[in-house]
Amino acid sequence: MYIIELMVDFKTIFLEQFEGAIKDGSIKSICDLGSGESKNFISILEKYPELTYVGIEPSRIHADRARSHLSKFKNVSIYNSDGYSCPNGAEALWGNFDLVISLSVLEHVKQIEKFLSNSVSAVKSGGQVVHRWDLGHALYPSSLKEVFQVWLGDNWPSVLPESKFVSGLKPSRVQEILEKNGMKIEVITYHQMPDHKKFVKEFNLNGLENETLVREIVDWEFEASKYIENWEEDKKLRLFPAVALWSRKI
Repeated sequence: MYIIELMVDFKTIFLEQFEGAIKDGSIKSICDLGSGESKNFISILEKYPELTYVGIEPSRIHADRARSHLSKFKNVSIYNSDGYSCPNGAEALWGNFDLVISLSVLEHVKQIEKFLSNSVSAVKSGGQVVHRWDLGHALYPSSLKEVFQVWLGDNWPSVLPESKFVSGLKPSRVQEILEKNGMKIEVITYHQMPDHKKFVKEFNLNGLENETLVREIVDWEFEASKYIENWEEDKKLRLFPAVALWSRKI
């Protein structure tokens, strides 16, 4: 069971990209929008217990689980909120975060301009906003129901409730909104080739070997992103249906 959990945990390895900035003090506080159960941040908080972490999660059940997972860390706050505005009680932190991040969230956000604008308002001047989201629902749907659901999200979003919403949100659209809100785009990276998880799963590896392989795949994805920068957007996304947009507040 350990290997299976690690095998799908590409996001935890992705978060290691921020450790250098945490070590040198550039990142002292993180706001995680759409934080789910916050499991991806456990290893970072274990290494850097002084780090301030704020998770904002619309599901009350997931927010409660996040509080349980992170209960041993003193500088953690979890808010049951939709991510469209500053939650009650977090006013003192809003506009002062060093890093605002979301992982596998944007494709499920119905009011995307409001959500992205709020992510910008949460970060301090000179701070970083990083959104990583998945387009697998749109590009590699698992059922006809999912095809229809994405079509509705892209073309008739009003008929979908927030809890059922999913879309094929393009990086160019996210870039447009962030730039309109005063962000400078630093880089866009591409991740999670469709068979990468399946590839890892095929091997009977122990925990350390498995983790090493996942880390090497993530490192390779960052390197590969440099070489496809000038490709057409749809071609890049077909190969790498998870995308991360890195921006900084001017």
